[in-house]
Amino acid sequence: METLLPLLYSFATETDHAKRKELEATISQLGSPSPPLDPANFVTLLLQTLATPLKMDMTSKRLECTLEELATKRIAAIFVRNTLNTINKTTQLTDESAIFYARSILELTTKCALHQSIIDQLVLSLIPLIIPSNEAPMATIQARLLAVVPSLKELLKSFDATLVPVSGLLSCAGQILTIMIEYKVPSDFIRELLSHLEVIVGKEWMNLMNGTKSVVEGKDEIKEVRKSIGGIIDWMNITMKLFNKAKFKDLVALKYYIYSQSIPNIIAQSVQFIIPIGQQTTDTLLSCTGNLDTDNAVNEMKIAALEVVNGVLSYLYLTSLAAKVNTTFWYALCNMIGQPILNTLLKICVAEYDKFDGRCTDKVTKKFITSLLVTLCSMLEDNGFYPFFSTNKSTLLIDVIFLLMRSTQQEKQMLVTEPQEFINLGLDTCDKQSSHIPKTEAAKLLESICDHIDGAVTYVMRFCCEAARCAIATQPAEELKQSPLLGQFQNNFLTKSTPEEIVETCLIVMADLSYAITTRNDVFLLLENLMRERFKELFTSPSVLIRCRLALLLEYYIDKIYEGTPKLFEQTLEFLVKGVALEKEEKAFAIQCADSIYTTIGDADMIVRIDNCINKIFPYLSALVTTVEIGDYFNALMPLVTHYGETIGVSIIHLLNALVQRIEKEMVTKGEKNNIIISKCWNVIHSICDNKEFCPKFADSIENAMLPVFNYLANPKDIEFDEDIVDVVKILIDRYAGVSLNMEKIFPVLPKYFEKAECVFGNLLGVLNCYLFYGKTQFAQKKEWIDILIGMIEKSLFVTVAPEEENNAEGALLIQMMMQNIGGGLLNSCIPTLFQLILKRLNMKIEEAFLQVQLYNAFLCMVCNNGPLTLDCDKMQLGLLIDGIVNAREKFSTSYDRKVLAIGLANVLMYCTAPDFASMYFPKILMTVVYALKQQRIEDMKSHMKEDGQIISLEDSDEGESSDDEIELDAKAGEGKR
Repeated sequence: METLLPLLYSFATETDHAKRKELEATISQLGSPSPPLDPANFVTLLLQTLATPLKMDMTSKRLECTLEELATKRIAAIFVRNTLNTINKTTQLTDESAIFYARSILELTTKCALHQSIIDQLVLSLIPLIIPSNEAPMATIQARLLAVVPSLKELLKSFDATLVPVSGLLSCAGQILTIMIEYKVPSDFIRELLSHLEVIVGKEWMNLMNGTKSVVEGKDEIKEVRKSIGGIIDWMNITMKLFNKAKFKDLVALKYYIYSQSIPNIIAQSVQFIIPIGQQTTDTLLSCTGNLDTDNAVNEMKIAALEVVNGVLSYLYLTSLAAKVNTTFWYALCNMIGQPILNTLLKICVAEYDKFDGRCTDKVTKKFITSLLVTLCSMLEDNGFYPFFSTNKSTLLIDVIFLLMRSTQQEKQMLVTEPQEFINLGLDTCDKQSSHIPKTEAAKLLESICDHIDGAVTYVMRFCCEAARCAIATQPAEELKQSPLLGQFQNNFLTKSTPEEIVETCLIVMADLSYAITTRNDVFLLLENLMRERFKELFTSPSVLIRCRLALLLEYYIDKIYEGTPKLFEQTLEFLVKGVALEKEEKAFAIQCADSIYTTIGDADMIVRIDNCINKIFPYLSALVTTVEIGDYFNALMPLVTHYGETIGVSIIHLLNALVQRIEKEMVTKGEKNNIIISKCWNVIHSICDNKEFCPKFADSIENAMLPVFNYLANPKDIEFDEDIVDVVKILIDRYAGVSLNMEKIFPVLPKYFEKAECVFGNLLGVLNCYLFYGKTQFAQKKEWIDILIGMIEKSLFVTVAPEEENNAEGALLIQMMMQNIGGGLLNSCIPTLFQLILKRLNMKIEEAFLQVQLYNAFLCMVCNNGPLTLDCDKMQLGLLIDGIVNAREKFSTSYDRKVLAIGLANVLMYCTAPDFASMYFPKILMTVVYALKQQRIEDMKSHMKEDGQIISLEDSDEGESSDDEIELDAKAGEGKR
């Protein structure tokens, strides 16, 4: 140990990476299989190092240790974990050794005062001790667990929280119990351990009560109180973890939690716990003594408690146990805390409104408010709480939910400084509500109330429409004061919000409830009337916040709004389109407009209505492309091009010109943001070129518009969109069904693109196929084009870029394309060169059948193209080549391969004039041709039978090879159609 301790400390404190590596190697060497220590003894030595307890100050209840001690022990714990993992990966510990070390670690963490970071490492070390490997038999793991459980049980019984923190024991117990549930240890053991944990947390609760009493009496015991709270929080976190594990693994353990009386009792006490000192009042669950550390600790405990409540309830209401919830103590708990939760929310939102914004930005308080709202949502799933929510509907909706959904001062700042985040939060509030903050949970509670409480939707809509109508008026204060409907709310939400805040809150509330409102014509009519009556005030509001929320509202309602008034609908679209162009402090509005446009244009149900407005809004949409800085705007252009091509017609060239200009503009100042915009421009260009409404009808105009960006392909290393250019070239040639003059200019620079891709064809192969298929005239006249292809073929056949043989095969495929699409004339002079390239690659190492077959296919296609010339290239090698093809006949596995094999060999027989060739090779070639045709016939019949879903047996006795010809097809296998 004298040698180990200095090394551990040096490793912990060394900052130089190279020296740390040396020290790590030196320490690890101590645990090598050779002397001085074997790995097991090394672990023992490390545990002895950890066993020297840190001192606890009995006054402050804090661990006393030097930085040297703490660093040394932390590194020792890490080496324990790493060494045990290493042993398991090599020799594995015996059951006896594993159990010994597990018990030692349990004793360390429960009898020695250790820092939490050390405990965490030791707890993780338990896993390899109990689960030696993923393949370990369950019986082995269960046996190790059952051997460790008695020790853990004794430690739980004898544990003394006055000597060491409870966190170590809880961490170990939680880890062991998790593994026990996972590996299905008998439930009696699990239930007994859970009971012991409850006893310990009960003692911790008594310590908390005694400490609180001392604090109230003026004694300085607040640190002891926080220590007890920490232990209770640890227990709650472990409870939640074990419950989640038990849901899927252990029904007995699950029922223990569901039907327990003591656990809900501890949870209820934790939620209602307060320390009546300082600024604390008794009418709220929020701890607000004025001591920040204490308040945070107490509120964290309440948050952990509510998470347990919500976890249990959410499980119960989603299972067959939902009907029995009211027979559990969890139901009684909710009955007990429902009204205090509402009182707390009212205190935060109304009575102490002056602190509202501060509390909404404080991390712990935000989380606490969120937990309260989630609990109310959980309670709404049970009809037993209907009277409570029905009675408090108005207060909960207007005084709590509306205030929480209103934009805070922090959000208003985001509107200017982080506009994208502001818009994302608004969308999340009305959609997935995944932010888990008071605003989104208030929206979720709003939906839950409207789903479960009769009349809530109508009530909310009447309030929102009336409040928004009054607040957007020229004299909002007077309108709000005189409204009969709003009179009852004059002391709460309405008087604590500005007209701007009232309008924006009402708009986001109505956007959130769109799923319910659009199905209720009577309720939707209220919104329709508001939008007609206050059209001018809403759509021309100087408030960016209001216009943001209006654009958000339109995203959810535009498919129904102004259905009978085309002019208003057209003006609404113009409002969104023109809004995208705004910048600076109005950037958030522009972002929201872009998102709303994308949703609107992409809605298939809106095609007829929008089609009537396309000619008016399309010029705006095209012009925006050159200046707009919102990437999502370009997403909206995709469905525009897809759905409205016929109406747009030749005007699409204006949009295309704008896209090309924008690409050129972004190329001036290259950067990550520029590349994103360029990529989005190309996505739109792809859609335009691939749309039959535009191409080939306007192919010439499209190509002319694209010339500036096509020119970038001359230097592909300078751009990142070379692949996009090549893809668009393929689309244009294919749609045009010919190679235009513009496309002719591009062909000579394609080798540069090929070389940038390290001589791997990739998407270029399809482009070259289009050139070959549609450019037969050009290839018949341009020898340099053929030379370009041969140059790329040679590089491809011998490229070593992985996957090597797949890339080599692309060269062979290009030879086949050449032979099948062009012939005679200029090509004939190149056949000997191609023949030699094929032979050269065949004589090199080939591991994959695919490459071999494609090289043979390339030769056979050359024979089909010009048999006499091909067969006369190298008569000395011809026989070996034919033998290779014949011997590899079974590797020709696809329909295309077999057809090339049969036709190519037939042409060999027809054109070969070599002496004695017929007598030597005729039988082999003929049998191979027959084999290929027969295999093709079998595959064709398989395909037909699969389509018909029949079971058949075919026998062809002509060849006497029944094993090749007998086929049985299961009717159910018909899905695998080739």
